[in-house]
Amino acid sequence: MIGPKESMTITIMTSIVDSAFRGVNILCLRSYSRSIKPRKWYLVQTFTTIPLIFIAHGIYSATAYLLSRLMKGKGSFDATFSSQAFTVYIPALIFMWLPELTFFTYLNSKGTYSYLWPDYVEYLRVFILPFIWIIAISTISLMKVHRYSWWKATISVVISLILSGGISAFFIR
Repeated sequence: MIGPKESMTITIMTSIVDSAFRGVNILCLRSYSRSIKPRKWYLVQTFTTIPLIFIAHGIYSATAYLLSRLMKGKGSFDATFSSQAFTVYIPALIFMWLPELTFFTYLNSKGTYSYLWPDYVEYLRVFILPFIWIIAISTISLMKVHRYSWWKATISVVISLILSGGISAFFIR
């Protein structure tokens, strides 16, 4: 049974998610109404990526928390937020950020602007392997934080990732 404290927390979290959606919609309308040219988009993206990551993580954590509470999870929002930060951003750091910052920067400095391997290896590196890791570790984390079954945690993780990933994908080309 959800008490008054939990009810207030869920109401606040729902308001945060709703506000984030409204903010993202306003940003979408503004950026596309100004019709940013593709050449200038990457310059704009350098300033919007970091705030977008914070917004996306807030949406991801709030959604995971709300779904977990609706499935009778017992964890707090703070525990959900902090545990999911490690489970999402460490694989992203290893598979995406570090290689692109080091290896690809080195290749570009040598005049090589294409991958040295087939496209399917790049899809594995950027999409498949990180998301398998993220889903597995996030599921385990939510199981421990909210003390419920693995299938409930998997549902919470997948829905939360789809929601925050869809919003992020809209801005990051």
